[in-house]
Amino acid sequence: MKIIPCTETSLEEAARALLAGGVVVIPTDTVYGLAAHPKFPAAVDRLYTIKGREAKKPIALLASDAEVTPVRHPLTSHWPGGLTIVSEGEGYRVPDHEWTRALLRKCGGLLRVTSANMSGERPATDAEQALSDSPRIWSLTTASLRAASPQPLSVSRPKAKSAFFDKEP
Repeated sequence: MKIIPCTETSLEEAARALLAGGVVVIPTDTVYGLAAHPKFPAAVDRLYTIKGREAKKPIALLASDAEVTPVRHPLTSHWPGGLTIVSEGEGYRVPDHEWTRALLRKCGGLLRVTSANMSGERPATDAEQALSDSPRIWSLTTASLRAASPQPLSVSRPKAKSAFFDKEP
């Protein structure tokens, strides 16, 4: 396990780890996240194990941009940013973090990402906290100084009557 700065070199290293079925801790515009490539079910399963998360609780997809999602709704004008939009039973979000969007592009545009903390605990806002919060080890941790805004994400379900929630579902 290692912490590396968000550089072009670390971008390549993180992409290699994810494309080989690894789990990587990455910064986002809100909090640090645990990422796995959706084409590797075992890696996605590790996200649940690492967090101690209930299997029935879905993990959102972070996207490099709106075009790689099936979401066609005016709310996408709020992307990139801390808004998750639920479409066709999946939660999608485009983070406002250029390094993370570059990583997403290198990995095909989509990654399963959940906050880097034990389920039910406070999300990590720096790399050291992300590492110390979990007794389990993952492939790689990338670090910028801090996540941009340690605020919970908003979730929108465009077809639902109660559209916004104050925290991740």
